[in-house]
Amino acid sequence: MANPLIRAIDDIEALELLKRAEVNRPYIILLDLNLPRMVGLELLKTIREDDDLKDAIVFVLTTSNKDEEICSAYRLNVAGYIVKSSLSQDFSQILEFLDHYWRLVEIPS
Repeated sequence: MANPLIRAIDDIEALELLKRAEVNRPYIILLDLNLPRMVGLELLKTIREDDDLKDAIVFVLTTSNKDEEICSAYRLNVAGYIVKSSLSQDFSQILEFLDHYWRLVEIPS
């Protein structure tokens, strides 16, 4: 990918990076629902309630294929919900998908 990847160790670090604007816009967030401190859906809700972050493009990337979590994520306006096992654990497919998404979709800066 032509864009830099920034990894947060947990939800608190991710939220701090976003709130301090340490990640340049435009950006795409890959959100794992199985976070160490906060449930991923809680972080997503926090992002959506923040006026400066609510328009962030978020893809959920997780091992959970529970309908309840999928529906909850889409209610919080995720761009997509990706189950890791459906990718045969090949992260390069995710990066390729995001690279194509980034090139095809108009994203405000």
